[in-house]
Amino acid sequence: MELLGIDPVRVAGGLARGLVGLALAPLEQTTVLRRDRRKVWSCPGRLHIEAHGVHGPRGKQVAERIERALEGRPGVLWARVNAPSARVVVAVEEPAPATDDLVALVRRAEADPATEDELDHPADGLRGTRLLPTLAADAAGLALAAITRIAPWAPLPR
Repeated sequence: MELLGIDPVRVAGGLARGLVGLALAPLEQTTVLRRDRRKVWSCPGRLHIEAHGVHGPRGKQVAERIERALEGRPGVLWARVNAPSARVVVAVEEPAPATDDLVALVRRAEADPATEDELDHPADGLRGTRLLPTLAADAAGLALAAITRIAPWAPLPR
């Protein structure tokens, strides 16, 4: 059965094969489902790669890790993180290293802590976390929400 020259069984089979292939492929290899789509701009001798995590209290440590990881790569002359623009500027020599390899290095440097001091370990206790202030703020918000819900029906003295 063909409609306008299109075989629906053949189209459905192709669609099913594509979905099965997409489901069985590792997520790092599927560009359609990859969450980490970094902006990369390049010109001769330079690359500008989007960097994450370079703001905030540990931004300087993340920036230094990114720079060290990139400068240790053959073909990279130097690398500097521009935190306000959230970009790392990489000077490359000819032949330039593969852009995907440099992006992977940036991704790994952002994710991996360089020292034990950068890790927040659960055994450190409540001092190293913000658990108590967060719980206190949540409890205050819950109490305020309850009061505003009950206030229209509760008789209050003048």
